[in-house]
Amino acid sequence: NLNKLPLNEQQKALSIISSRFMEVIFNTTVRLLPDNLKIEYLKAAQDPEANETKIIELTSQVPELQEGIEAALVFEYEALKEMMKK
Repeated sequence: NLNKLPLNEQQKALSIISSRFMEVIFNTTVRLLPDNLKIEYLKAAQDPEANETKIIELTSQVPELQEGIEAALVFEYEALKEMMKK
């Protein structure tokens, strides 16, 4: 239904959705990281562009992270679809 909105409202809605998905990714990552990696990850996440290599290094140590993030995003997507129906 976004294409029915004026362009500025489309951009605003996409920005909100993008922020929501980024939040899901961040929260899922923190939840699934082992305790010994969380502090390092949280420090690196304060400036993700400058610490991209460190973030990749930390998250690559958790094989189930990709599946966990994917499941969380699918869940969030389905929740958004249901919300949009109302």
